[in-house]
Amino acid sequence: MADQIDIKARLEQSLLLNLKWFEGSGIMDPANGTWGVAERIVLTDDNTSLDKIFSTFPCYVQHDGYSVIEHRRPDCNFEVALLYVLAGIHTSENRYISIAENIVRYLYRRSGTRCATDNRVLPGIWRWSAPQWVPGYWLDDNSWNCTLSLALSRLSNKLEVEYELRSMGLQTADSLENYFSRMLDSDKLSDDFGGFQLEPHFSALAIMAFAYAYDCTGDQKYTTAISRYIEALESSSLQLTTSEHAYLMIGASVAASVSDDDNLETVAVKSGDYLISAMDEKGNIPSQHGESPIGDHLVDLIYTQNWAVLGFHTLWSLTGAEKYLSAFLRCASLLVDIQDTSPENHLDGCWRGMYDMSIMDWGGGDKFEGGQNSIYSGWTNAPISLAFVLYLSSRSLLLK
Repeated sequence: MADQIDIKARLEQSLLLNLKWFEGSGIMDPANGTWGVAERIVLTDDNTSLDKIFSTFPCYVQHDGYSVIEHRRPDCNFEVALLYVLAGIHTSENRYISIAENIVRYLYRRSGTRCATDNRVLPGIWRWSAPQWVPGYWLDDNSWNCTLSLALSRLSNKLEVEYELRSMGLQTADSLENYFSRMLDSDKLSDDFGGFQLEPHFSALAIMAFAYAYDCTGDQKYTTAISRYIEALESSSLQLTTSEHAYLMIGASVAASVSDDDNLETVAVKSGDYLISAMDEKGNIPSQHGESPIGDHLVDLIYTQNWAVLGFHTLWSLTGAEKYLSAFLRCASLLVDIQDTSPENHLDGCWRGMYDMSIMDWGGGDKFEGGQNSIYSGWTNAPISLAFVLYLSSRSLLLK
């Protein structure tokens, strides 16, 4: 009991420090969220991927030693909005709620990133705010957008009334299911969605969104899509990385919370057990994702460790099994230990993209979307703090 009290105090302090980073780092400019949250901060010194980062993401603001990559991703903004709502409820701090409300207003009334009409793109689907004049909407991103619109509608009556988040989220869910079901039938679609069809990185997040939609509507098309995906995944020869198991643990756990299909919990448990077997004594899960440097000694905070900590919490909430709580606490303790406490505002309180356990410092190398010098708003910092605040407030992503 004393150990859990101690870790709760550490998670509370870590959460508040990370919120301070969001507001003081420049990744949310202005700091009240009225123009949303940028994708990430990129450290520029000794960054071997800098040329590709700037050529691929040419909207950025340069500072001394770092740049803010300024394009807006709706999924990152939804994750930060949910974080701030939950933090506001947990701490009774109205300022956090106001920031969340500003981010949601940005998403629905300012960003121009949501398709409101059926004009080539499926209605309710979101794209990035980016300078490339090509389609840019992704299965994984839109699954978060759908899920979190519906989650926010449950948490804030004010936001639900003003933006009709439930209706908006269900429109996204309907278009996602339309695409998803056709995707499972064909490898060749004319749609411009990005995402390999069976990888949990993409499709396990989709079944999470379908679980939320089913819970709202009772429409069996969503549970059918969930079952079809699990059947396709289990019959495939796809070899899952640690990252993919983390995504699958989240998606299958959430889906299991609204389904009578015991196989969903079995799938989530298998991924959770695999990750426990891969975890070292300090709580690290080896980095195996192709868009980040790879190594057993590397803590990947963009594609693996960040999702695993949220996944273990979700699986523990589903099963009540002590081993998943223990795994969550080990992952969380490691994350608290390595949280950046550098004095610079753009670093203090963040988690960077990669940590090297062999030198006990940030390191491991760079790729243009992963590695040590990329500090993501969503996908890294928001999901980690979400896992913390969910645990501290006795909540979860589940729908039961």
